[in-house]
Amino acid sequence: MKKTEGCLRCSDINIKTLKEITDNLMKNDKEEKGGKLTVLDDLEETFVPGPVPFVGGVKYTKPDENSNKAEWDTWNQLIKSIFGQ
Repeated sequence: MKKTEGCLRCSDINIKTLKEITDNLMKNDKEEKGGKLTVLDDLEETFVPGPVPFVGGVKYTKPDENSNKAEWDTWNQLIKSIFGQ
């Protein structure tokens, strides 16, 4: 969402399908109510080291969700990349 400055972009056929699904849901589920959708950018980006130093990937986690485990995994991967398994 950051790259599109909050815009959700998709093809006409995909947005038509999404509208059909949500219209059908609204029609068939009496507890479903229309409204606004709010999207929060609350994920934290963490670099995950790969087998080669300075090469890895990115992992996204919710704040405080498994933060200790994510930190442990990051350090564990770094140590393995330096000293091997």
